[in-house]
Amino acid sequence: MKIAKTAEEKKEWQENQKDKNAKAPFEDSTPKNKGKEWVTYKLTTVLEFQQKQRYEWFCAGFLLYYDDVTRNAVIDHIMTFVWSAQTVTIYLSPEPEYRKPGDGKYPNWKPGNPQDLVSGFGIFSDPPPPPPPPPPPMN
Repeated sequence: MKIAKTAEEKKEWQENQKDKNAKAPFEDSTPKNKGKEWVTYKLTTVLEFQQKQRYEWFCAGFLLYYDDVTRNAVIDHIMTFVWSAQTVTIYLSPEPEYRKPGDGKYPNWKPGNPQDLVSGFGIFSDPPPPPPPPPPPMN
């Protein structure tokens, strides 16, 4: 599991580090590894840089567990986060498989707003999307 960032995002990350020589633990974001939109959440509060970073690493841990434990490390995903003032969109490569109504595999499934599906992760996509921001408290 990896997180991809643009050069500007890496620069912002570097500026916010105590150790200015720290190496950014990210992949370079390119059109090839950006993948497809996985989920978009509306932000209910303004998130500062540190909260955004905590949420990105929370999602990384969420996906790492899914990739390594649930899927037995058969796939390695790359996540890209696109933040705006009102939303965060998470892109996933390789792209997630979305469940489609009426395909016979999931007869009781109906599409819905992913922001409302926190308690039913597996009903939206494979892998399931993480919970919406803000990140959970650290204590």
